[in-house]
Amino acid sequence: MTEIIVEFDVEHINIRFLYDEKLIQSMKTIKEARWNPDKKIWVLPNDKTMVDLLFETFKGVAWLKLIKSNKKEPEINTKKRGLGKVMNGKRGPAILEFIEYLKSKRYSPNTIGTYSDALQIFLGY
Repeated sequence: MTEIIVEFDVEHINIRFLYDEKLIQSMKTIKEARWNPDKKIWVLPNDKTMVDLLFETFKGVAWLKLIKSNKKEPEINTKKRGLGKVMNGKRGPAILEFIEYLKSKRYSPNTIGTYSDALQIFLGY
């Protein structure tokens, strides 16, 4: 049986295997699966249903080798960016929710910091 490397990071499940038309067709049956041509991997959102779906899809076809990624989610330093005062007030949850939204849209940490600073200034008036 063929081995499939399944690597978990914060937001995605990255899937690698040697070229095999049968495995590629199996991956295409998963509607959330996206091919990343730069990294030459298949990418899925990281949630429990995707893991179950992978096991169902490749049962009896290939071995799944599960690996946890060493990559950590980039942190936004709120003290350095001057968000400490606002975070303690009633507007703090709104800014944190905005930061989580930007993370879900895969904005870079610098962009998240800049946008959250602008939001802090706006909410300060």
